[in-house]
Amino acid sequence: MSVALNLHQLMQAHNISAYRLERELEGQVSRNTIYSVTRAEGIKRVDLATLSKIVDVLSAVIGRPVTASELFTVTPEAHTLRRTAAGTHYTGDRETDEVLNDFPDILERVRRHT
Repeated sequence: MSVALNLHQLMQAHNISAYRLERELEGQVSRNTIYSVTRAEGIKRVDLATLSKIVDVLSAVIGRPVTASELFTVTPEAHTLRRTAAGTHYTGDRETDEVLNDFPDILERVRRHT
């Protein structure tokens, strides 16, 4: 699963520039950090205390609390999106996935025997 921070998109949707965010934060977060976390290509990690300060300011500027769904995009890994012949999601375990593909009725068989 991958998690992406959507600060850039959120700020664009509300016409908030990184410069304005920097002014509103009044030195609570460094300029370099602000510009780093608000770039369109995103970042790999962020300090939660820093993110909390940024979200507090964005919420105040927008006039309502910023929601987690606005702030983050969660994308499942590709193997969890596809389904086996048995109709289940791929598990990521090669042997299990092979059995589920080779014997599409395996789950029904197991249910009958339990």
